[in-house]
Amino acid sequence: MTANHSPTVVEVDGYGRRWAKSSASNEGDTNCVELAREQKGVRVRTSYNRPGGSIRFPYHSWRIFLGAVTGSQQSSEIGQDQDQ
Repeated sequence: MTANHSPTVVEVDGYGRRWAKSSASNEGDTNCVELAREQKGVRVRTSYNRPGGSIRFPYHSWRIFLGAVTGSQQSSEIGQDQDQ
């Protein structure tokens, strides 16, 4: 059984993006992946180097990635109904 951890907002950047990481991450840990939802996709960055930029994945691609990582073919809650 896996634990269900809700995301914790760590920053709202100058573009209004709400960056979050898993609540399973230790406070102050700088080796985490952070996510921010946008209209057309999900942005991903590392907490180790926040100013270093981010990568945007369209929601469809993000769901495929999550399915491959988790072994699930179900849609992610992130952007479930936001593809266009």
